[in-house]
Amino acid sequence: NLLDARLLPHPAEAQAALLPKDSKSYLRVYVVTSDGKALYDVDISIASPGFSTYGSTDPTGQAGFNLPADTYTVTAQPPNDKPYKPAARKVTLADGQSADVYLILKAETDPVGQTDFGQITVRVMDEDGWFRGAEVIIGGLDFHTANKMIQTTSGADGYCATFEALPPGLYGITATAPGHGYDGSRITIAAGRESGLVLLLPYLTKPLSVGVFDKISRKTIPGARVEIDLGAAASTNSQGVAAFNAVPVGQRKGKVTAAGYQTTGFSVTIEESADYLTSAIVYLDPEKQTTQPTPATPAASLALTEKQRQALQDDLQRWEKILACLEEGKRKYPNYWQDCNGNWTMRDREVEIAHFRNLITHARTKLGQSALAANAPAAGTALATIPSDRIALTDLNGNETFGSAAGATERPPQNNELLTSGASLRTGKQSTAAFRTSGGTKVTLRENTRVQITQKPNDNASVWQVEASAGTVDVEHHETAPGFDDIIVTSRDGVITPLNTRYRVEVGSTGTTVDVFKGRVRLTGNQILRLNSEGKPSPVKNLELRAGERAIMLKTSSAENTKPLKNLLINGGFEQGLAAPWESGFYSKKPMVWFNSGNCHSTADLDKQTVHGGNASLHLRNLSKRAPNIYGTMTQKIKVNKNRYYAMTLWARGQNLVSNGGLNIAVDAMWKIRPVALPAGNFNWTRFYKTFNSGDRDTIEFRIIFEDVGEVWLDDMAVEELPEDYKE
Repeated sequence: NLLDARLLPHPAEAQAALLPKDSKSYLRVYVVTSDGKALYDVDISIASPGFSTYGSTDPTGQAGFNLPADTYTVTAQPPNDKPYKPAARKVTLADGQSADVYLILKAETDPVGQTDFGQITVRVMDEDGWFRGAEVIIGGLDFHTANKMIQTTSGADGYCATFEALPPGLYGITATAPGHGYDGSRITIAAGRESGLVLLLPYLTKPLSVGVFDKISRKTIPGARVEIDLGAAASTNSQGVAAFNAVPVGQRKGKVTAAGYQTTGFSVTIEESADYLTSAIVYLDPEKQTTQPTPATPAASLALTEKQRQALQDDLQRWEKILACLEEGKRKYPNYWQDCNGNWTMRDREVEIAHFRNLITHARTKLGQSALAANAPAAGTALATIPSDRIALTDLNGNETFGSAAGATERPPQNNELLTSGASLRTGKQSTAAFRTSGGTKVTLRENTRVQITQKPNDNASVWQVEASAGTVDVEHHETAPGFDDIIVTSRDGVITPLNTRYRVEVGSTGTTVDVFKGRVRLTGNQILRLNSEGKPSPVKNLELRAGERAIMLKTSSAENTKPLKNLLINGGFEQGLAAPWESGFYSKKPMVWFNSGNCHSTADLDKQTVHGGNASLHLRNLSKRAPNIYGTMTQKIKVNKNRYYAMTLWARGQNLVSNGGLNIAVDAMWKIRPVALPAGNFNWTRFYKTFNSGDRDTIEFRIIFEDVGEVWLDDMAVEELPEDYKE
């Protein structure tokens, strides 16, 4: 096997006896010829003042050694029947470090004085010129050069990174910097030559929306001009929103101008890691009157001609049909921007819906039509017609939904019925219901849910407080309406304040669980725990959650529930090195941690430069294409309770991953349950979160499987047991 091949020609038992029991570092030696061919059966000796050991290379030219931290001289001595000269290099190993060393054996006939290695100088610039402080990463793409080095641009001219003593071969070089994207290239390093390369970093951009409103009336202001630094400008649409598709990340400043209003400045921070649409709200003060106001135009002069009235009536009917189709599309395709016919909308469907609601409202006003009947809005009408002191019931499904006004007897409600402050709603088995506010917010009650709805003043507006006493509540805030924060959900365990978001609240016996699907929410309570944190998080009273995150607000009456949730995965952040309880499983002898199946050319080492949290991450590289039984792997066994739900969380960074699922995580012995699979391509640190059920198993394997070409960093991994009443 691979382990025996590294130790030949000496018996494995004798070699193991030479290694100290506290060996925590790992050294991999590569031996190649001047033209990059691997050399087999080359004797390798490792020596320091206090320790020495030896081994020989396998058919791929490799030999591996577990060593204590020290400075070593590594010598390669070819067999007598191979006409090569010996070679030696020094290497220093830190405690817990994994390192590679390359030895190039020159043929006896090689010219005297020939240089074995090459070097390259990389300079980095962005759109403003030469750039200081970029991170430059170089990695070998040939197997015998498959190591990685990182430098930051510096030096005499301030913009370069120089890599010396590189074995000849093909390398991939990338550069990145905060607020910028990536640039990279491939280059062949030749022995005895100095190469050069210039990389251009593009600005990293994110979308931005700016809503503009009248400070007094709180109405939208269409046609306002929004300018931001770096020269970008846009005008607000009929909903008072200006959209920018690509704005450089960081602190941005801007100003808004509109006829009849004072010019107003604003600032907004666009975060590099944001996975949501960044938005800003700007309120404009009306210009001060310097002359006498113009008398109001008599109503008679605004009268429409018959031809104009008929044309507007035709437009109104057409807009109402489009709006009804968009609303139906939202019910049929909740996760996609499609209408009732399955056609994709030109922009965010919610923006389209708000646009046509506004058109319908203005048309009805011009035609002198009543908004709607006072008791109930007609089916399919615009939300702008819902009074601000009412909520409208929609999407009633099943026959076990009941509602009541404040102090009234409970009864089955009707679709489009209007309710006032103090109303209660509850759903039974296989029944759901929803209601909307005049601001466009939709609240959906899942099965067996009970809420009370109260309108309360909040600053210059009013908000609806939804107090959930049982069940599951989904909230989707309207992103373009000025009242998108008009719903606050509370439970006995705390308060959830929205920040332009879509989220779910579930009230259970152990506490209130909150999942955020888009945007952010702010939680307030006595005992709040993030369900995907590393280690043992302490309860807090205030917590902000972003898209993809979840937390639980615990019941403070139960002492048991105040205990922090435990991360069952030991050393999931690799702060204690690449060591037990991480192992290869039953595939190879201990203490090997990373195992290659077949002829897979993959490596695992610690990276103390590229980390998400703490001081280290796991760095994996695979040079072998996907094929049956060709993979690299490592695992950790975890004791679990049967038939319980568990949450798996990890942070990953990917580079040049050629296929979806090239790296994935399995939790069962047959590798059939794989909760997490990384996507193809390049991505910066990204959080992955999935839940799974332990079934009839009392032990699971957290197994990392790397089975296609690419490079991955893993950090801050966790497996946590969810509350007993958790349901998918």
